[in-house]
Amino acid sequence: MRHYSPNIESFLLDDIDKLDQNKVSRSVLIDFEGIMSHSRDKVKYYIDMSTQGSFFEAINNLYDVLRWAETREDADSVLITNILDLVGERDEVKDEGREHFDALFDRIYRATSGKKA
Repeated sequence: MRHYSPNIESFLLDDIDKLDQNKVSRSVLIDFEGIMSHSRDKVKYYIDMSTQGSFFEAINNLYDVLRWAETREDADSVLITNILDLVGERDEVKDEGREHFDALFDRIYRATSGKKA
């Protein structure tokens, strides 16, 4: 199932407030279109695959972002915004690269081995 999984424990993230805040404070949060930007002060590192909400941009940035995340020696885990549940079919989501939504989620799912935080 794993295509590219970083050498650090990685999870799909739905709700950061339900997690142990000590664990969260030592995590890298990989976001999409700022969905979890309200939590950037809770994590060790925050990075967005596409601040503009472009699925095309995100799919092209994902592996670089994952490689960057695994080099953070002071981070214990990676939390990746679960775009399937949190973006899904929202009307306000831009259509730029919408055809890449499934491929992006598949790569995220494989990187986390489907584990939810």
